[in-house]
Amino acid sequence: MSPVTHPTTQTLTIEGTGFGGEGYVQIEPGRFISVPHTLKGDVVEARVGPLHRGRAWGVVEVWRQRSAGHVDPGCAHYDRCSGCALRHISLVDELAWKRDAVRQILERYGPASCRDLPIDDVCAGRRAGHRARGRFRVSEVDGEVRVGLQSLELDRSLIDIRRCPAQAPAFIALMGEIAELLGGHPEAARGVEAVELWTQGDEALAILSCGPGVRGELAPALRALAEARGMALGFVEGDEVEMLRGEAVLPVIHEVALGGASVRVEPPVGSWVHATPEAAGALLGWVTGRLQGRGHRAALDVCCGTGTLTFHLSGLVERVVAIDEDHRAVEAIVEAARRAGIEGIEGRAGRAGAVLRKLRQRPGVGPRPTLATVNPMRRPLGGDQLRDLPALGVEQILYLGPAPASAARDAVILDAMGFAPIRAAAVNLHPATAQVMLAIDWVRR
Repeated sequence: MSPVTHPTTQTLTIEGTGFGGEGYVQIEPGRFISVPHTLKGDVVEARVGPLHRGRAWGVVEVWRQRSAGHVDPGCAHYDRCSGCALRHISLVDELAWKRDAVRQILERYGPASCRDLPIDDVCAGRRAGHRARGRFRVSEVDGEVRVGLQSLELDRSLIDIRRCPAQAPAFIALMGEIAELLGGHPEAARGVEAVELWTQGDEALAILSCGPGVRGELAPALRALAEARGMALGFVEGDEVEMLRGEAVLPVIHEVALGGASVRVEPPVGSWVHATPEAAGALLGWVTGRLQGRGHRAALDVCCGTGTLTFHLSGLVERVVAIDEDHRAVEAIVEAARRAGIEGIEGRAGRAGAVLRKLRQRPGVGPRPTLATVNPMRRPLGGDQLRDLPALGVEQILYLGPAPASAARDAVILDAMGFAPIRAAAVNLHPATAQVMLAIDWVRR
């Protein structure tokens, strides 16, 4: 088959599934056509775009044959939406695919000690109505204002998101009203780049990213909507946030592991928060299981974010040191602990390596940390950020990596530092997507 150089329609028999959850066909060594939402054995007529860096992307136009693994995706837009990659297979098959994916990544990028690790499935058990947070683009399509996600079409148009099955009911209702309001002001809506929405319980926060000159026309209608729905709402232009109602903070509720206490943390807009609270809760259950019988009295929560693990650990140990580059999030954690009367939580803002080195010099008050939870973003932390953990007395590390390849690269470093992996998990934080977290439990040799 000749390499694709311009859009064509081709009949393809799908040969396998890639790391992004897409089906693929190898047209010649090193050259592939990827077709989202297909499985091995599918035969499709697909419109295929140009080849770029050895890969061309196709969109199904006609299904000639579907393999037995397909299920109803439960979404009217699924064939054209880029938001979910795996809604066309069952949850059981999704978990098996993700478990296999992290094993392959460990074999490719990790140390030899990780290659035969037992791997758990960690999942909240559903993949509809689970997302409480999302950011969606705004654009005008054929005179209609749409709020949504990029489509799989080769022109990358926008798919309306208002009835997305992944979003929580409260999220869908509020996003629908915001989209309808923007549709009633099409001229001003052209200056809105994106809408970001958080919902948790009865609370909600919406932020509209926009260009200059947009606020004046939209502000009265948006303020009225915010008042009617009791939500915080504002604009952001560059780094400037202007709230029409409420405060520019994220109302995040965390649960303490023992005692059932709830803690409200209020980091500012821009801090990282979980999009899927139920899935995060399943991960906390796995963490608790890995700590049973270890006898830890103090812990380091490295890359603590807004404190999901910090407050969970505070119910299991006497002292938790929360570490993150986002100083505003760390301040919010400390303030929330003070309001809740939780003692033993310390906040240290800065890069992980610099903070750990300072802790070696000035360890603080209380028992030495023998446990570290490490939950970085998408890049590996590297040896400079991790090397002081043994000197601080850490005996166990729970590494929770949102990007499995990065976690595998840091695994090489932890292995060389004298830690041994004993168990891993494929964490389904984002159901029906190709995203998977790689969690590894490490102990000192």
